[in-house]
Amino acid sequence: MQTNACAASSAIGSPPMRGTIVALGIVASSALVACGGGSGTDATTTSTGMAAGDIPRISRVPMTTPPPATATPPAGPVPAAGPECGEAPARIVEMINAAFTNGEHLEHMQSVSGPSGMVIVGGNIVDATGTRVSSADSWVMSAGAIYGLSSDARRHTLLPDGRDLILGNWATYNDAVGECVMAATRAANG
Repeated sequence: MQTNACAASSAIGSPPMRGTIVALGIVASSALVACGGGSGTDATTTSTGMAAGDIPRISRVPMTTPPPATATPPAGPVPAAGPECGEAPARIVEMINAAFTNGEHLEHMQSVSGPSGMVIVGGNIVDATGTRVSSADSWVMSAGAIYGLSSDARRHTLLPDGRDLILGNWATYNDAVGECVMAATRAANG
């Protein structure tokens, strides 16, 4: 007499049931190959007929800017359209030069007044050989400490990030002192 397990085993091994199992195996294998489960070494390519210029550009980050009429004004005071450029205070320039990581120094230094008594200093970063490595970078002095504003000011010095010190409009001051530095650079180069 066969046990239930043996009876089940012999039922699976019987010709009608064996055909069903084989058929299910073929269907499952076909589904895997059709869905990309194959090795990929036998893959063929088909042309889509698109030229490189026809490929749509898609960004995961929305690239929208509000229309000028609906843009919110920056918080805090903003420099006038023609900022008052001044010579950068030597004490601040010395502190910035001491914070460079690879022997760089500033040239064509300028400054503009910032909010709450802050001083924004800009200049061109020049390496030890005299080659300009970055133009019109900016730093801010606030409460006696110096902070980097522009990306290269932060990258080339050991100074902390100061972008949060000027709420809402640090870039406006960065741009203003940058214009002063570029004007000083043009004047120095004739």
